[in-house]
Amino acid sequence: MSHYQPLAGVKVLDLTAVIMGPFGTQILADMGAEVTVVETPVGDANRHMGKGPHPDVSGVTLNLMRNKRSIVLDLRSDEGRAIFEKLVAESDVFVTNLRPGSR
Repeated sequence: MSHYQPLAGVKVLDLTAVIMGPFGTQILADMGAEVTVVETPVGDANRHMGKGPHPDVSGVTLNLMRNKRSIVLDLRSDEGRAIFEKLVAESDVFVTNLRPGSR
């Protein structure tokens, strides 16, 4: 049985945090989009919401990160910003729910 993936081939760059943003991009990933999550070096707050199979991975994180790739970048560093800008240029969609200057 094949699954219809209406967003197959769409590249999404995910710079979201705390449940609703990651949930929105999870839906895009479930629909076939290639979602790349950008995480800070300390990780998203979701990683510490409840128990999970590992101290750094909650059940919430496992659910919200399914079907996604992730990369850790320090966006306050020149190297992190350069890599981020390259990812933006290669993406079809950029999703964020962060206020300016929060990362």
